[in-house]
Amino acid sequence: MVSSEQELPYYATVASDWDAVDNTEMSVKEGEVVLIRQINDRGWALAEKKNISGWVPSDYLDKLSDSKEDQELLSKALAEMSVNEIDAKPVPLSLGDENQQHQRICSTCQKPIEAESSLIAKGKAYHPGCFTCTVCHTSLTGVGFLEKDGDVYCERDYYAKFNPRCKQCDEVIIGGYITALGNNYHLDHFLCTTCQQPLVGAQYRKKDQQAYCEDCFRKQFGSKCYRCGEYIDDKVFIA
Repeated sequence: MVSSEQELPYYATVASDWDAVDNTEMSVKEGEVVLIRQINDRGWALAEKKNISGWVPSDYLDKLSDSKEDQELLSKALAEMSVNEIDAKPVPLSLGDENQQHQRICSTCQKPIEAESSLIAKGKAYHPGCFTCTVCHTSLTGVGFLEKDGDVYCERDYYAKFNPRCKQCDEVIIGGYITALGNNYHLDHFLCTTCQQPLVGAQYRKKDQQAYCEDCFRKQFGSKCYRCGEYIDDKVFIA
């Protein structure tokens, strides 16, 4: 289990394999080391590895400790991985170094970076005030960000723009969801219209674009057998 949000960011090891079910999540393998950026109120962790990021259930992650064994594991992993981090520390630039000369032009405003330091993200240089969310223009300096098609977003705007919304609560869906009756739902929000019991993983009936558990559907819309009094699941024939 990963730790509290106050300790973020930190590295964690994957306790067991987990496969993503949509493009907001990230598949992980047992023994991998990932960087934990954030934990949401549903118990999902925003993890990063090898320049990709996505949500992983926090139950599959264990924070690395200060023990010698864990630190050796981290050192080995860092040598093999390239995480999607923002380096907000001052980066000295040499005017005589042709490889660094291009970093003196801000990738957002295309103006020279006059200060002796710049913010480096995704291999590009920015003025600290120019590295902002594409939608709300909030500064992303020192916080996690998500990227799509070359644009960068804060977490809120990324999911609002690219993720589906739950039909039941109208909230943006982060993590697993189900598509039913032409709509998307959080896994715990796809419910029987009558008794409000969860329907994920269970058989359900639909009528007038409403979902019902088997029992509620029979009681409201089913027909009983004249002889035995039980509900008839299939077609009713009138003699």
